[in-house]
Amino acid sequence: MKRNLILLHGWGVNSRVWDRILPCLSETFKVTAIDLPGYGSMVDHEPGENLDHLANNVLSRAPESATWCGWSLGGMVAMAAALLEPDRIEKLSLICTTPKFLQGDGWAYGSSETAMANLATQFERNYSKALARFFLLQLGTHPDAREMSRQLAAGAIEGATPRWATLKQGLSVLGNTDLRKSVRTINLPTEIIVGTEDRVIPADAGRFLASQIPKATLHEVNAGHVPFLTSPEWFVDHLKKNAEANL
Repeated sequence: MKRNLILLHGWGVNSRVWDRILPCLSETFKVTAIDLPGYGSMVDHEPGENLDHLANNVLSRAPESATWCGWSLGGMVAMAAALLEPDRIEKLSLICTTPKFLQGDGWAYGSSETAMANLATQFERNYSKALARFFLLQLGTHPDAREMSRQLAAGAIEGATPRWATLKQGLSVLGNTDLRKSVRTINLPTEIIVGTEDRVIPADAGRFLASQIPKATLHEVNAGHVPFLTSPEWFVDHLKKNAEANL
């Protein structure tokens, strides 16, 4: 019997971001790629008020038991779900995520408020153009970054364009979340994947998580913010091996 695997996307996009690796993952897992409220198939739903609201929404639609794989904001949602209902989660796989997105209060491994404000302005003015630029930033030094960023942006838009209210609320969730203390109580097998060239969430944020979550293992890959797209073979193989391991 195939194990359940939940995939959670990041801010600004939808579950279509996983399309390139779904066929390979489906060979091993029963995959559920979930749209966060306000995105993709859930575009008409109200966005989450806070991280716990997002986590509870996903828990209400998720299989009873599964490995949760979350990327960026999706990783934060997965951690929140693990804190709320740990018995529902077999393992965590956290990709390029962070306990705290914004700098401040003794935290240096995050974005500045100015950078977040600039990002918000770009997305409010022109979603499709800003999304392509955002993907370009996330792809790092990948040789096909420009073409991939255009394709990824087009795919996300085909999956339904989120309302500005959803994007704005998502930035608010990112800006107001701080899991630095609470992650210490996550007592689940957890793998943390960081991109050493990540220009969105510094690798040190993932290294911090690995030092705080008791059963965490850290994996560093020479990639930007989306290693599952720039190193897809490695990523899929890694998830399959992790599913078979007794962590």
